[in-house]
Amino acid sequence: MSEPIVQDKIHLLMEETGCDPGEAELALASAGYDLEKAVRTIARLLRHIVALKGKFQAPASNLYGLVVLIADTRRSRLLRIRSVVSYNPSLYETVLDGDWYDVERSLYAFRLSEGALQQVSQGLERLLEDRWGGAEGERFHQWLLEKQTERIRENAERLVSSHFSGEAVTMTLVREELNLDQYRRVRREEGASAPPSPPSTGGAGESLALKVALEEVDDGVYARDIAPGDVVRALLTDERDIAQYVSKLLGGRSAEGLKSLPAPVEGITTDGEELRLQIRLSGSILGLARVRPETRLKVERREGDSWWRRLLTRRR
Repeated sequence: MSEPIVQDKIHLLMEETGCDPGEAELALASAGYDLEKAVRTIARLLRHIVALKGKFQAPASNLYGLVVLIADTRRSRLLRIRSVVSYNPSLYETVLDGDWYDVERSLYAFRLSEGALQQVSQGLERLLEDRWGGAEGERFHQWLLEKQTERIRENAERLVSSHFSGEAVTMTLVREELNLDQYRRVRREEGASAPPSPPSTGGAGESLALKVALEEVDDGVYARDIAPGDVVRALLTDERDIAQYVSKLLGGRSAEGLKSLPAPVEGITTDGEELRLQIRLSGSILGLARVRPETRLKVERREGDSWWRRLLTRRR
């Protein structure tokens, strides 16, 4: 086969799979330079997608948690982080040896069960993403690449402990390697039937943005006086099917109708005679609301931290 044709196939394979030239050449050679077969072959060769499945307990506060993380070790990128913190002790009985996807399904189920702490869970996701996707990212991804799961576990215990005001935390962590073919297959299944779980904007991919309304009260805070960090009460009014599903997942919808959810304000901009507020419903889900400046909203101010932050969280 002529060199130009081989090079064309290498470039096509790189574009199709995101592999580097050496991996593309190896896959083509292994497949007898059959491009279609090489696409399937390289998916089995590229073992750079890693899942970490963890569970932890904080005995002094009777708190339990689940964490699922997916990372691309070749590109040193976090693809997703999901967590739940709950008073429900059965959460800690979750088996981690199975497929990461099954663990994540359990995580979503516990988010909807009694005892789940939504804001604490969201805060933990943001903390882990900030540290492992930012400040401590280089070291974290090196540990992933070198399969130093024990060092990641120790680091995770320290971070979770800091999230709970220095309380002692015990964590179990299991590593699972996926090849590209497995990950793509799971993603296809996820798109068809699994709970929506788009990655967040802090470097792990895209966020899902939902239209929301903000709860109004006669003695509330004027919208013009709200600042980032304040916690508002959001109603998920978005009518799209995925929004309806997310609303039920987060506890914002029941048989009785819409339920307001507490959510921190991340940003405020002026758009004509209205204010546009961006709020964080979860580590990967944004809420977008429009209100007039004179609207009075139900707000928990930053200066008076909410009970869960006073009890459990100390931001570093």
